[in-house]
Amino acid sequence: MGYIDTAAIKTDGTLWMMGRNNKGGLGQNDKTDRSSPVQIPGTTWSKVDAQAYSIFGIKTDGTLWAWGGNVYGELGLNNAGGFSDWKN
Repeated sequence: MGYIDTAAIKTDGTLWMMGRNNKGGLGQNDKTDRSSPVQIPGTTWSKVDAQAYSIFGIKTDGTLWAWGGNVYGELGLNNAGGFSDWKN
């Protein structure tokens, strides 16, 4: 998975993450590290990919969600810098 965090989708469609969170990659709208898994909101996740500090998830309806580090504008928010909680 990512450089500093780990993600997993359970068979019930829930997405769970744990690890370092200095860029908000754990999707909890904070920068607190987690040694135990925390759930990302929603129950219809089908795919997840962690790229260094940025996380990308696809739900079963085909929507793409992104959160975490946005240093180079990789979250597609029309800006660069900082971090973001998950966005559609």
